Amino acid sequence: MGADIIGRGWRFPIEPDASGALGYVGDVANLDQSLRILLQSDGRVMRPSFGCKAGRLVFAPGSPHFLGQLEVSVREAIRDWEPRVEVEEVSAELSPQDETVVWVAVRYRPRASNTRENLVFPLYLENPGVGR
Repeated sequence: MGADIIGRGWRFPIEPDASGALGYVGDVANLDQSLRILLQSDGRVMRPSFGCKAGRLVFAPGSPHFLGQLEVSVREAIRDWEPRVEVEEVSAELSPQDETVVWVAVRYRPRASNTRENLVFPLYLENPGVGR
């Protein structure tokens, strides 16, 4: 029943697989993909509030205050736009190896199960909103 609630969707980027058919993802892979799309988005034409403000915040200084704002933005975006998960923790840290990268870690639980999942997502200061 849990997979029915989570669902299946097109694999992104949308491209044909080896057989020429569109690829699909389901279960936790679908949730991870949906969260990545949400965190990379900063509004849509017909839904300007969709997404996360992360792309606007990554140009802010890497102080604890701004990293905290980034954490709140990620938490609120998931709360507002991804009803299939319950966020347990969000943390944002500057990469010690590369000052142009902020690592965002999200610990969440799919509402369809009691399994805890983790998503670690890089935000690049040079090209905001893009996970390489």
